[in-house]
Amino acid sequence: MRRAALLLAAVALGLAGCPIPQPLPDYPAGTVTPPRILMDEQLQQWDGAVTLVPANCTTLAPYVLSARVVDTNTFESIEARWFVNYDFRDLSHSQIWGRAVIGPNADTNNLVRAVPPFQYEPYRYDPPYLTTARFDGTTPGSRFPDAGIVRVVELVVSNGFDPGLVDTVAPGVNRAPQAGFETQYHRWVFLTVPESPAVRCP
Repeated sequence: MRRAALLLAAVALGLAGCPIPQPLPDYPAGTVTPPRILMDEQLQQWDGAVTLVPANCTTLAPYVLSARVVDTNTFESIEARWFVNYDFRDLSHSQIWGRAVIGPNADTNNLVRAVPPFQYEPYRYDPPYLTTARFDGTTPGSRFPDAGIVRVVELVVSNGFDPGLVDTVAPGVNRAPQAGFETQYHRWVFLTVPESPAVRCP
């Protein structure tokens, strides 16, 4: 009897060390969380909320924008879309300037994935919708080089964009999630300013 009790105790201890697999919860629609952009890394890369860009430069190197995302679902693909001065009321402001599909991680224990960098050339992009600025059609790459132009670059990530809301004039066009999904975004703000000792052309 004593030997049987010891055997039962050993089996109980063994089971305590090997938990029985539990079924995954079935989440209702609207609760699929998006990949999370690592925001603290952006704070370390950029000096402030607004990046000052020298105006009217003959040449200007592109700003390389990059980010990493965390997704607990390592088996799904993530889509990243880049916008500049997004405004759904005008097709030239709602277009996708950069897009990348980031496949599943080979290492399922690694939750972090890199978004391919976006080469941002400030003068190339139109000023905000319904604002005016001098158009320079003579210098290559200098369409709108004047001071005083604000440009907002956005990275929008999701594991499910709405496939039906594409290239049309409607709220959320090209960036709305499909039903049951969400998006996350990060913004970089650039302001062209007159050249000065602190902000100089190359």
